[in-house]
Amino acid sequence: MDTQPILVQYQTWDSEFLSQSLIWHLRVRHCRR
Repeated sequence: MDTQPILVQYQTWDSEFLSQSLIWHLRVRHCRR
């Protein structure tokens, strides 16, 4: 039961990281245009 919270936290962090990466890539592309 001590592994569940860590897994959830990791998933949330991964999701946030992917979201930020996507936004950053879009911003860079828009800025380069």
